[in-house]
Amino acid sequence: MDDAARRARLARRDAALAEAPGYRPVRHLAFVTLFAVAVALLCVAGLRSVTPSEWLALPLMATLANAAEWAFHRRLLHRRRPPFHWVYDAHNRHHAYFVDGDMAIRGRQEWRLILLPWWSIVALAVALLPLLGLLALVSANAARIVLATSMIYVALYELLHLAFHLPDAHPLRRWGVMRWLARHHELHHDPRLMRDYNFNVIVPLWDHVRGTVADDR
Repeated sequence: MDDAARRARLARRDAALAEAPGYRPVRHLAFVTLFAVAVALLCVAGLRSVTPSEWLALPLMATLANAAEWAFHRRLLHRRRPPFHWVYDAHNRHHAYFVDGDMAIRGRQEWRLILLPWWSIVALAVALLPLLGLLALVSANAARIVLATSMIYVALYELLHLAFHLPDAHPLRRWGVMRWLARHHELHHDPRLMRDYNFNVIVPLWDHVRGTVADDR
């Protein structure tokens, strides 16, 4: 990689971090994780005599979340569409800071360049309320399972995405499955591939369904 280009990219990273000198990375990640776990636990605590058909809401919602992640990433994060142009701009900066071959963060302050805004998980929970209300008319258990699955999915997305940007020497990156998932994501950061391939972060299920998997070949 050209040294001048790398220095320019690092300078842009520093400028972005300077925009939020009071950023608290651990607080950011802790809020998202604890919010997801708290909502999920409340949902689980409210379950009553769950039937096998109601438990199907879990794998169905996880699959739907994977498809939604793929669609959101491909159609909004890599296509500038009003009124969501600000989402595209933020994600475009993320790709400008982290590229294939230079993915690792240098410190916790750079979590700001990777994690979604802290309020995103709250906004998702609120956005789901009308759907959950309708579903609860049919099955309150299924509605709780859907909400719990959604919250845990978002938390896992954030944790895994952050893990993929850890240095290669980090203990988490030694696991075979983690290396495989991280490489899938790293290829997405190749400027030649990012608009068309490897949109899933948690597992590339929908990438396989839609034929958008790129590998080292």
